[in-house]
Amino acid sequence: LRQLEAGGNQPVDQPIGDAGLASGALRLPDFIDVSFYNGSAQLTLRAQLQLNEIIEVMGRHPQVRVVCTGHADLPGDRKSNLALSRRRAETVRAYLLQSGIAPDRALLNFFGEERASTTGPSDRRVEVRFYLN
Repeated sequence: LRQLEAGGNQPVDQPIGDAGLASGALRLPDFIDVSFYNGSAQLTLRAQLQLNEIIEVMGRHPQVRVVCTGHADLPGDRKSNLALSRRRAETVRAYLLQSGIAPDRALLNFFGEERASTTGPSDRRVEVRFYLN
């Protein structure tokens, strides 16, 4: 994130933001996937490191907001997967809020298995999507 924000070497499809930010002052990916283990809503060390970077960006740029969208993979029943995706999204949002991020800057959404594309770990995630006020 820091490298993208500073206009680093990695390609970015589009900078997010208004005219003032699109000039290169803030370049972020559209979203970051925070992964979870099968059946778990507990943050991994990697997930915590990703969220710490997001917190750092949000701390420096108060105009940045995020939507935390929980997902689950196909195994299991729909009701359980919906509940699991919600717990995952709540875990990510709670981690952001405990760092001092205002609640209106981290919104919550969840889909369960509704948007699952595979049966593998790529759907065991919370998508953290960036927006500007």
